[in-house]
Amino acid sequence: MEQEELPRERLILFGAGALAARELLAILLRTGIKGKGVLELADEVLEKIGGLEGLGKMEPETILEIRGIGRDKAITICAAMELGRRLSERKVRKSY
Repeated sequence: MEQEELPRERLILFGAGALAARELLAILLRTGIKGKGVLELADEVLEKIGGLEGLGKMEPETILEIRGIGRDKAITICAAMELGRRLSERKVRKSY
């Protein structure tokens, strides 16, 4: 892949808002698995769990069932989703 096509480099060049969900997830996953790059793995995760909304509802045990997702990746995903949930709740409370 060209440098500007890699998710981490794209984030630096264009900002997080310019990245697709699959690219943001790929950054969290860090690596793919044998025969499957990190973007392909991110696509598979999103497909199996019902997209970004499904990802936000997943428990670590469920994510671990996906081939290529180990304990560290599951924990990273869940922690990122919780941070996003907390930020969202905080914004909702401030808007009242």
